[in-house]
Amino acid sequence: MPKFNPENFPIILKVIDGYLVVSAPEFGLHLKKKFDRIHRASDIGVLYLDMVKKIAFELKTLEQRKKRIPSPKRVSSDEAPFKDATLSVKQVSQILGLSEDTVRRMADDEKIACRKTPGGHRRFSSRSVEALRRGSAV
Repeated sequence: MPKFNPENFPIILKVIDGYLVVSAPEFGLHLKKKFDRIHRASDIGVLYLDMVKKIAFELKTLEQRKKRIPSPKRVSSDEAPFKDATLSVKQVSQILGLSEDTVRRMADDEKIACRKTPGGHRRFSSRSVEALRRGSAV
């Protein structure tokens, strides 16, 4: 197992619709906290450290199950994860105020664009979700 170093796996912090969203693209992990509940800079640090713990747990789980461990990547600020965050079915359902099943049906009916991870989970572009939320075509 590669030695875990947070610098090897990009952790992205973004503000989306009033939430601070912390994500680890290689693992499809996302954490979020309502921005108005962040009162100190240390709150952001705690969220970041929670993500580091989740990545470490994910690495340990993958190793125990003898599954492929993602290769660490260096991501520059002009690469895709920074341009357009991906969202899970649950995150999209919360943003749009719909059930998770409705979001899945919309994706299956191609009413909202998504891609599937190697594990079969749907990931949605934050731009297309925002466009749908504003009532624009997806």
